[in-house]
Amino acid sequence: MLGALYNTSSKPVWLSVTWGGQSSTACMLQPNGRAAYAFSTPGSVSTVLKIADSEAEDATYTTISLRDPVIGYPEITFNGALNQSKGCRMGSYRNFKLQSGFTKSGPAEGETFKVVGTDSIKDGGEYTVTRLKDDAAIAEQWTGGGENTSDWARIDITVTLAPSCSS
Repeated sequence: MLGALYNTSSKPVWLSVTWGGQSSTACMLQPNGRAAYAFSTPGSVSTVLKIADSEAEDATYTTISLRDPVIGYPEITFNGALNQSKGCRMGSYRNFKLQSGFTKSGPAEGETFKVVGTDSIKDGGEYTVTRLKDDAAIAEQWTGGGENTSDWARIDITVTLAPSCSS
């Protein structure tokens, strides 16, 4: 799977990635910034992007779990807003699978879906997810090539409202 994370919100967000129990150091993504990602995992393993409102230990964050099975459509699950110390409204997108908003069992090429909070659940932020057309040349350029990169799902995620929770 490959794509980019865009931040069109008015606030910076901190992005980290967890795969196989290992988490990266968080990097700040300024408003109007973007970061590319690419990963290859066994079809049963998810990669988790963590979008936080700061790099503090008690940051409010949302996780986005991405999985690209060998056969079938990619799966995307949002969990957030998560911050017990600040009393966030928990479960804003807990186990919310975007698949339910797509025309097939998962996001098909060319489909866009918005994850939009309401007044009672917007602590986790708001997002736009777009599944782009699979493209072997782009996948090879981003990853250096490899087995089955021509079939890697290309998914862009845009943070339109950063996670936030007041104490």
